[in-house]
Formats: sequence, C-alpha cells, structure tokens
Amino acid sequence: MRSADSMERESPLRSLPAANQPVRLLALVTLVALVSIFLGTLIAFTPVLRGLDAETYIRVQQPLTKHVTPIASGLGLISGVALVWIAVAYRRAGQRVPRSIVVAVLCLVGLGISSLLVNVPINSEVQKWSVSAPPSDWASVRDRWDLFHVLRTAMSSIALGCLLLTGTRSAPTAREPKRSS
Repeated sequence: MRSADSMERESPLRSLPAANQPVRLLALVTLVALVSIFLGTLIAFTPVLRGLDAETYIRVQQPLTKHVTPIASGLGLISGVALVWIAVAYRRAGQRVPRSIVVAVLCLVGLGISSLLVNVPINSEVQKWSVSAPPSDWASVRDRWDLFHVLRTAMSSIALGCLLLTGTRSAPTAREPKRSS
C-alpha cells in the first residue's frame, strides 16, 4: 500500500510549480489548435486534393499553404517552447520530469524535423509551380507530402495525449479514507 505522501509525489500535475500552470495551459491550447489543423487537413482537405487534376491542385494548394504554414509553424514552435519550459520547471523544482512530458517534447522535435526536412521544402516547391505547366512528378510530390503529414499528425496527437495524460493524474485528498491491506 502506498502512502498518501508517496502518491502525491508521483502526481506530475501536483509537482509542477503553480506559477507554471499557465505555461501548461498555453501548451495545451496550442497543441489542440495544431492537432485540429493537422487532423482537419488530413480528414477534410487531403481526400479532396487527391481527386484534383494538376492545375486545380496547384490553384488550391498554393493559397492554402501560404495561409496555413505560418499558423501551424507558430503553433508548433509555441507548443514546443512551452513543453520544454514545463520540463525545465520540473527539474528546477527538484522533480523528475514525467515520461509523458519527455515523450511529448520528443514528438514535437520529430514533428519539427520532419516538417523542416520534408513538408516545408515541398510547400516552397509547390509555391513555385506554374498552373499552366505543372511538373510531371507533381502527384508523387503531393503523395510524399501527404505521407509525412500523416506522420506529423500522429506525432502532434501523441504529444497532445501525453500532455493530457500528465494532467489527469490527481493526488489523493486529505479526506480520502485510508484502506487497510
């Protein structure tokens, strides 16, 4: 049987210094927004875009990418900085960083790397395409972007789940009756 003191020490949310709770909320809100954009793209836009011919695809994709990329990039950056801040706050408070926070940070690092190495360069390439003369490999470029977007969506969703998991564990209250073994 674990004591109330040991259970309270194990609760990640309880050990996060109260001054850092707004940072956790910021991470949560920005991750929810990022996951929403990524899932919305995956579920709503990707199937439609896959059914378009090259010229229509370029006409739709160029303004869409131009609008969404800075928003998603900003949300990812803010989420990542907030999660690192939270990890540092645990360490400064003399606490072990919860595994869920470590996994969330690693997912956002992976998301950032895949975005910078694949999706962002493809977005830049698509911005240069001419509607009247699309490249012959446009569909394979689109498919590669789609594949890595699935990866980004999964990583951002896992990061969000980990952050939510960290906040769902609660410490016992003083009024909780003790159970005998």
